[in-house]
Amino acid sequence: LGFSLDEKHIKRAGLDYWDSVNIRQIPSLDELFEEFPNENKYFLTTKAKQSHFQAKFEEGGLLIFGSETRGLPIEVIKANFNNAFRIPMIENQRSS
Repeated sequence: LGFSLDEKHIKRAGLDYWDSVNIRQIPSLDELFEEFPNENKYFLTTKAKQSHFQAKFEEGGLLIFGSETRGLPIEVIKANFNNAFRIPMIENQRSS
């Protein structure tokens, strides 16, 4: 991940509702799709045309992010284009 998910580090980052969050690490997208075949999935990527403001997020849906350096595989974005959204960034910031 590039960062720690232990309670000490998360609390330091300001996530004081950690005890109410259910975070799980799943090793691959294939395993994610197998484990959650019916849940709505929302793919966050710099390559999407739609802004996250256009998304109609539903309770129980999964927010799926790629790695910080590579993002999500383009095949996954293309296969889920209608549920792919970008989070606009301030100009001249790291993500684009």
